[in-house]
Amino acid sequence: TTLKSYFSICFLTKLIVSGSGRTDLPLIRQADLSLCLDTAPSYVKDEVDIIINGNDSNLKDNTYVVFDVETTGFNSGLSDSIIEIGAVKIKDGEIIDRFEQLINPNKPLDLSIIEITSITDSMLEGKPNEEEAVKRFKEFIGDSVLVAHNAKFDISMLKMAYYKYDLGVLNNPIIDTLELARDFIKDRESREGKYEKISD
Repeated sequence: TTLKSYFSICFLTKLIVSGSGRTDLPLIRQADLSLCLDTAPSYVKDEVDIIINGNDSNLKDNTYVVFDVETTGFNSGLSDSIIEIGAVKIKDGEIIDRFEQLINPNKPLDLSIIEITSITDSMLEGKPNEEEAVKRFKEFIGDSVLVAHNAKFDISMLKMAYYKYDLGVLNNPIIDTLELARDFIKDRESREGKYEKISD
């Protein structure tokens, strides 16, 4: 029962992330970290990047930070930056802390980003800059396991911010629920196909 071996689908099915308008950052409505520690699920494959920076910690002992970011665009390597971070910290199946921060990019947002995120320039006036916000978020996450949907994008933005502001390397274990869901669905469809052949 380590991060290297598997992460149960129970996390995904019990984890519901939603927000209430863009003045409130995404929050967890329900989180039940019953981790199904009996046997490693067949749908978690080593070749799929469900878990990044895995370690040998016990799943039940970890603290998890489920987070999401909004950005000025979709290219972490160019001029895009983070304009919102929302997160909850979970321990033993309970939310123990929250992080909610809008971030001023010091430039006007593109209309397309305003339409996607419902975040406006006026909402970001007087908010901390990216460096200050990411430093606070780094303190918030500590050595927790990070959880995100389509984590590759969120992590790329976070890693770029770490690089820009000389904050070191992001070494936290990371769980991508998008890859987890894809692998689960693929495995389920494969098993259902086998069952259909047997029934025929």
